[in-house]
Amino acid sequence: MQNDSNSIIFFINKYLFLYKNNNDGEVMYLDFNSFKPTCENFFNGINNFNNLTITSVIKYEDITTVLTKEQYSKLCNPSQCSFQDIIDIYNSLISPENVRLYIQIVREEADFLMNKYSLTQSDIDKIFSAVRFKDRSAVYAVCDNVGSLGERNINDFDLVHDESLLNFIDFNGYGKYLLDNDTSNQYVVLHDGRIACVNV
Repeated sequence: MQNDSNSIIFFINKYLFLYKNNNDGEVMYLDFNSFKPTCENFFNGINNFNNLTITSVIKYEDITTVLTKEQYSKLCNPSQCSFQDIIDIYNSLISPENVRLYIQIVREEADFLMNKYSLTQSDIDKIFSAVRFKDRSAVYAVCDNVGSLGERNINDFDLVHDESLLNFIDFNGYGKYLLDNDTSNQYVVLHDGRIACVNV
């Protein structure tokens, strides 16, 4: 896959791959930049970025992770986690094995997006270069053209409160405006002219 080397750089410099939920495909990460070797900060780093709480723990059998069952159990129960446990978990997450596992997950997620939205490898490379998280959450919609992009944006953000006014809106012009002024790179033009809306 063309972006494997970029994936490794992303993995090391930004967020650590934690696990993939085998039931719904959600991929979870640990904020590497704010990591500090204390139990409180370690678990806050997970909670703040991934909405992972002690009450929403997923069974070990239902995830793909480099962590052992014992490590994952301690991760989900901070009161039972010693400082050495934290270091062991951290070392597992920055290990070459986890890098290899993450690259495998990226490939799986690319395949998922390609099948769901009829994307090419070139499309995936463009999308993954624009987003932080290289998984299925990268794309939240694909619009057929600039007109549908403009219409979706107006509907999603409830910009028009009187539906009768929609008949007078130039959706094509508005969609083109969104593309031309996309400073945050949240829209990616695909090989066939469609537009992917991505979570940057």
